[in-house]
Amino acid sequence: MGKKRYLAYAVVATILAVLVYMQFRTWKDFDWATFWSEGRDLNPIHIVLAVALVYLSYVLRAVRWKIFLRPVRQGASTLGLISPTLVGFTGLALLGRPGELIRPYLIARRTGLTFSSQIAVWAVERIFDIGGFTVLMVLAIFLPTELRYLPNPEIYPRLRVGGFLLVVLVAGLALGKSAAPVGDQSAIRSPIAVASTTEIETPEGTIAIRAPMQGTIISVDAKEDDSVTRGQQLLVMEAMKMEHVIAATANGILRQIAVATGDTVAENQPLVFIEEREIEEGTVAPTAVLDLEVIRPDLAEVLKRHEIGLDAARPEAVARRRKTGQRTARENIEDLCDPGSFVEYGALGVAAQRRRRTMEDLIKNTPADGLITGHATINADRFGAERGHCVVLAYDFTVFAGTQGHLNHRKK
Repeated sequence: MGKKRYLAYAVVATILAVLVYMQFRTWKDFDWATFWSEGRDLNPIHIVLAVALVYLSYVLRAVRWKIFLRPVRQGASTLGLISPTLVGFTGLALLGRPGELIRPYLIARRTGLTFSSQIAVWAVERIFDIGGFTVLMVLAIFLPTELRYLPNPEIYPRLRVGGFLLVVLVAGLALGKSAAPVGDQSAIRSPIAVASTTEIETPEGTIAIRAPMQGTIISVDAKEDDSVTRGQQLLVMEAMKMEHVIAATANGILRQIAVATGDTVAENQPLVFIEEREIEEGTVAPTAVLDLEVIRPDLAEVLKRHEIGLDAARPEAVARRRKTGQRTARENIEDLCDPGSFVEYGALGVAAQRRRRTMEDLIKNTPADGLITGHATINADRFGAERGHCVVLAYDFTVFAGTQGHLNHRKK
C-alpha cells in the first residue's frame, strides 16, 4: 500500500473524527426530555413505515438515475446504483450540501463515466425535484389543507405567495421551451436524444435498414443509386469500442442514405433505404480485393503490444531471474498447462503509475501489471477438457519483484 493511500485514509479518518465530535457536541445540547415527551405518543408502526418509505425513496432515486443514464449506459444496474445512493445521502446528512457531490462521484466510478457527466445528471435530478415540489405546493394552495392550522400560522400567507411564484416560474420555463424554435430546442438536446425521437419517413417502395444499437457512424461505403446485393457492406458504425458492419438485407438500388460519417445514431434509427429489385450481373459496383495476408496497422499494433509482455521481448528481466537460478512466471504457466490451451486475459494492463512514469515505460516494464491471468486446461488427456479446465493466475516477479498493483487486484 503506497504512502498516498495511507495519507488518504488518515485524512478521511480525521474528517470522520471531527464530524463525530461535532455530532457529539450537538447531542449534548439536544433537549432529550422534550424529544422523549413528544415521542411517547408516536405509533411505532408509523415510525417503521416512515423509515421504510425513506429507504424506498432511495430505491426509486436509483431507478430514476438509471433512467437518466439510459442514453449512455443502457446496461446500468439499479442494484448497483442503490449503494452509491445510500452512501451519498449519508454524506449529505453528515456534511450538508457539500455532501451532494459524493453520490455523483461514486456513480461515476461505478459506471465508468466522467464525474462531470454525473454532475449534469444530478442537475437534471434537481430540476425534477423542483417540479415535484411544485406539484405538492399547488396541491397545498388550491386544495383544502391543514397548513394554516400548524404552529406559526402567519407563515401560511407567505407560503402561498412563494408557491404562486414557483408555479409561475415553472410554467414560464415550460412555455418558453415549447415556444422556442425547433432549431433552438435541438441545440440543447443531446445528439442521441434528437436521433432517438426523429423518425425519417421511408421513401415509397423502399425498405429501411436500421441501426442495431446506439453508436457512431465511422464510414459510409456506398453511394445513393448504387446497385447493392444482400450482405454487401454499406456502412460501419462504432459502438462500445467495437466496429459493426451494416450490410444490405436485400438486393436492390440504394435510394437514400440518411446518415453521414460522424453522426451519432440511436438504436433502431433508419440508416439507409433500399428499393428491392433483381440485380443483373455486372451492375454491382466492384468491391476491392483484400489481401488476406496483409496485417492491418491497428491489428499490428495490438500484436506488438502483446509481444512486448512475453519473455522473448524482455531478455534483461529474464536474465535477472536466471542469475538467481529461478524461472519466469510464463515458463511455469507453459509447463503447467496443456500445450496451446492457455488463453490470457488482461495482458495489456499496466501499473497505475501514470503520474510519475511515462506510458512507454509502463508498457515496457510493467506488463499485465505483474499478474498473468487467463484460463487453460490441465491434464485434459486424463480428466477430460471440462474437468481439466482451470483459471490460471501467476505473479510475475520480474515486475516490481511481484509487488501487488491496482489492476492486478481488479483482475483477481
